[in-house]
Amino acid sequence: MINTSLQQFIKKESAWRFLKLALRLRAPEPAFRHVLVTLADHANSHGFCYPSYNLLLAETAYTSKQTI
Repeated sequence: MINTSLQQFIKKESAWRFLKLALRLRAPEPAFRHVLVTLADHANSHGFCYPSYNLLLAETAYTSKQTI
């Protein structure tokens, strides 16, 4: 039981590395960084994520898919 809980924590923690990386990167436009942080928030432990444009628009409060 403890081993399973530890494995779940490690999986969750490894996804945080993408968020930490996104926060450290310099982006030419603030929108780039904002979208990157939002994508990193949805990334799994391998760095993959597939949020829809509608979800990204809702979470970033941008009004255009072109911004995303």
